[in-house]
Amino acid sequence: MTDSAPIHDDDHEPVTQLQIGSDFRRVIADICKATIPAKRLKNAKAISVDQTAFETFYRTTDFHRQADIDLLIKEGKPLPDDVELGPDGKLIRCTDLDARGGYRSASSATGFKDTRFTGYHVTFAVLTRPVHWSGQADALKEHPDVPPYILNFSVDPASNNVGHMSTRVVRDALSIAPGIREVLVDRGISQLGEAFVRPVRQLGLDITMDLKKDEISTTMIAVGTGKHKQHLYTAEGAFYPLWLPNYFKEVPEGLTTNELRTWYAKRARYRWSAGQRVDGGIQFQCPQCAGRVVTNLKTHRKNVRPNKSAPSVKVTHNADSCCKGLATIPFDMLNRWQQIPWGTRAWKKAYSRRLQVENVNGMVKANGGLDPEFCRARGLGSRTLATLALVVIHNLKLAMTDPLADDADDDADDDTNGTGDDSEVETNDDILDSEDDLVAGHSTRAPP
Repeated sequence: MTDSAPIHDDDHEPVTQLQIGSDFRRVIADICKATIPAKRLKNAKAISVDQTAFETFYRTTDFHRQADIDLLIKEGKPLPDDVELGPDGKLIRCTDLDARGGYRSASSATGFKDTRFTGYHVTFAVLTRPVHWSGQADALKEHPDVPPYILNFSVDPASNNVGHMSTRVVRDALSIAPGIREVLVDRGISQLGEAFVRPVRQLGLDITMDLKKDEISTTMIAVGTGKHKQHLYTAEGAFYPLWLPNYFKEVPEGLTTNELRTWYAKRARYRWSAGQRVDGGIQFQCPQCAGRVVTNLKTHRKNVRPNKSAPSVKVTHNADSCCKGLATIPFDMLNRWQQIPWGTRAWKKAYSRRLQVENVNGMVKANGGLDPEFCRARGLGSRTLATLALVVIHNLKLAMTDPLADDADDDADDDTNGTGDDSEVETNDDILDSEDDLVAGHSTRAPP
């Protein structure tokens, strides 16, 4: 056994969920670790997590609704004679005794529509290149690409509790790469706030995610207690003062894509910025105290030096100061919040890194992978071993051409991006489209 950090079962995970035990998961983590160059693991800062549904090869023979069976069990009523339940209390629907009924979301890539299926969910954590964001909503510095090594995975019977599966994979990936600081996920996972977003934030990790249309409206919330209680606007997961100009309270109609991103960038000046993490939440600071905006209101924080590009705004809101000091916002109110403001050019570039994990999903489906046309593994254990074999082959193939796979190359030990070169790469997209966009910039006096 290696020196990997302990892997613990999730106390918050439903006890009825069939899953591989912690000892087996530790073995999987050790094997994944052994197939990835040590310098890649040392420099790992970001991962993309995604989940794919795989039908079982074996024909489904039971079509009872799980909800109906759960209700009969809850009420203590007898079950139909043809019903067979597994140790998790869920319906056994075919001769693949561990396969369960689940939900597969629509995919534009595969053409699948929303549907129910019988089979398994497979979740991957894939190494992703880190980025450096200085606070400018229109600019993002990207480190060079990294090989899409699979740091960890989980095979689970299909279930509606997919958030717990993804959280478990993140924890197991951290056990072999403790330097991870960011997780990228799509809406299928990020919408699971209590099961995924909150526990991952409590691990000290940032999350880069996409949002659904019904998650971008502006609403008012209350934060803080006692004399520090204050009301804020929230939109797209970010927080804004009540003196936010009317133009930025609702998304304008009729804007082109570039105009819309410029609008998001300009509104980002007014967001409350995240500071240090505290027990149960994160501290935030208002935009005037951070130096991004100048108003006629009294600044709560003393000795603020505004950015040179900070706009001057006349506030008519009934208030005598810009805020009531730092606001501690609990994790349960941060389900949609992310460090880089959603909708901006910087966010778009950061989120586009998820392509790595999509390519991995394609790899396990094709050429005799886990697709039911090829994979006839029966049971959770055998399917997990089949996936492990694919992961080992995938990682070792990448290592064959990876310059950091040579342990004799000690010059790269101290680099920050896994390439032997600690410089940052600025792409053409980092160049602002117009001078008007400069108003969205933030200096070091206004941390993100």
